[in-house]
Amino acid sequence: PPSFRRMVVPGSHPVNLCDGAHTPRPVPSPPLGRAFGCLPLTTAPAPSHDGIMTLADWYAGGRRESLRLASAPWGIFTHSAGTGPWCTLFHGFPTSPWDWHRVWPTLTARRHTLAFDCLGFGDSDKPADHDYSLIEQADLVLALWQRHGVNRTDLVVHDYGVSIAEEILARHAEGGLGVEISSVTFLNGGIYPDLHRPQPSQLMLLDPEQG
Repeated sequence: PPSFRRMVVPGSHPVNLCDGAHTPRPVPSPPLGRAFGCLPLTTAPAPSHDGIMTLADWYAGGRRESLRLASAPWGIFTHSAGTGPWCTLFHGFPTSPWDWHRVWPTLTARRHTLAFDCLGFGDSDKPADHDYSLIEQADLVLALWQRHGVNRTDLVVHDYGVSIAEEILARHAEGGLGVEISSVTFLNGGIYPDLHRPQPSQLMLLDPEQG
């Protein structure tokens, strides 16, 4: 993007953010069907081993919700638990919120925590021939917050989720978000989109055959 906005989130360091006017590069559609290793929701939860949540535990503890976006109504897998102030988790590419399962008990012991599979990931819908965008993923986040009654939240965001969070923060800076962002923790993501130079292996992911 040609311009950046400087924004300070309470309790954090200043961050230069894009102004939200850009059009992110579409992400290719993942294969139809469930993501790697995701179990059908009808599968009975397997017992945890040594107190560690299993993948079956994770999916048995969540649910699919129908959210209507501008593009269409989509089925989105969500996982919410705990009490206290809200904390929302954004996962990375090409995985799912299962990434957070080892810290989930710690988070939910003190926070009302919300995690979800982005459109095209995990157990959420994976429409074919769809132009996936960070803008749409941000719209999905707002729809989820409205559905769950979230009006103030902390964010913990990783990788692909960092880029979604930047779009969220750009809208926050413009005053049109409708949800207060208390803090943001960035993990392994790019803060300056215009400086990003994808590696050849990343560019290959745009090709439906090589990707």
